Amino acid sequence: MKTKTSCHQEYQKLKYRANYPWGIVMDYFGRKTCIVFGMCLTMTVKFMLTFATKAWMLVVERAFSGTLSGMLICASVAYSAEISSKEIRGSLLSFININISLGTLMMFCFGPYLNYFHLNIAITCTVALCTVPILFLPESPYYLFSKGRIEESKKVLIYFHGSEYEATEEIEQYNLALNSKVNCLEIFKNKMLYKSLTIAVLFALLVNLIGQSIVINYLQSILEITHTNIKSELASVIVGVIQFVAGILAALVTDKVGRKPLLIVTLAGTAAGFTGLGTFFKLKELGYSTEGWINYLPLFSLVAVLFSYSTGPGSIFLTIVSELFEGPARASGVTISFSVASLTAFLLTKYFATFVKLIGPVYSYWSLAINTIVAGLFVVIFIPETKGKSFAEIQSILKSINEENQRDNREYQRTFSLKNTKLKTHF
Repeated sequence: MKTKTSCHQEYQKLKYRANYPWGIVMDYFGRKTCIVFGMCLTMTVKFMLTFATKAWMLVVERAFSGTLSGMLICASVAYSAEISSKEIRGSLLSFININISLGTLMMFCFGPYLNYFHLNIAITCTVALCTVPILFLPESPYYLFSKGRIEESKKVLIYFHGSEYEATEEIEQYNLALNSKVNCLEIFKNKMLYKSLTIAVLFALLVNLIGQSIVINYLQSILEITHTNIKSELASVIVGVIQFVAGILAALVTDKVGRKPLLIVTLAGTAAGFTGLGTFFKLKELGYSTEGWINYLPLFSLVAVLFSYSTGPGSIFLTIVSELFEGPARASGVTISFSVASLTAFLLTKYFATFVKLIGPVYSYWSLAINTIVAGLFVVIFIPETKGKSFAEIQSILKSINEENQRDNREYQRTFSLKNTKLKTHF
């Protein structure tokens, strides 16, 4: 039988492998259609799982769950970004993470106390209840516009934004964006979209190299080292509560303080938490007494990592990624970025134990702290502030940065060329 950690690794791997085609599928069938289809399939798979009697059936279920999870998250991000106004886009997209955290918390609370049959029946009923309201939602306005259903698109925009003027303005932006319609392959040929994709992919890579998934998967081991008498079931619930509360906080503040300030502060808190974990193991390694308040340093550090990460990168990663792309590239861009995020989380979770054996827990956790600092520097230098800005305004910022970099490169090449000319003349 696989351990909990190895099952999580397989789930991440399947999610990564399954993400690639969803950008194309969403552009062809629509965001809402993909969400409804994914929910119905999830409900079917969970119901069939109630009758599972063999181990291979569980493996098949994990394969389907990983695939459907990738589709649902990517489609939900694209849909939410396209129906929201710029004033509330960050908060609305943060609710995706809140719902994920709520589902995780419910599983932590009720999973250990329900038998296999009743647990899967409960999940099936929950998915069914969540699917019904989605049936009454309109399709994404951008998808409708891309299929030539302009009047329907405008009605949806008026319904969500409550203003015909804003709807007309959005339609005009759709018109401009549609001229650069792209797919997963063409996104690499457009310089501006390639720049957005590069930033999004590097952001996904760095955010997941921080290692928050490591803390969750090795939580019980860390608690045992500190001789904390907390049962694994209770520890899981505590983690779920921290993530849920942090997600709510992120939704409340992301459209007020901005994405970059929130990311910088929470990444600093995450780095401090990992530094604290490494310091505790270093003190033990040097033979110092870990009695008294020092013994609680890992607990405080764990809370700092979980709360900070869940408030910052964990909640607004998808927001940032969706905002970096225009409508034609959003589905493909989000899909590729989420695939990179899933792959990174899978590899880090799978090989972290080996990494610890090679260099020890001290430098392993300090390495995660360094990764967090690097992610923070990346945010400061490369991530544009997107709070309260339309997608067109965000693209203008990226374009101006790109033009400035090109001017700097030309100036550098001109200076270098003049120096070479002078040297040749001199000799």
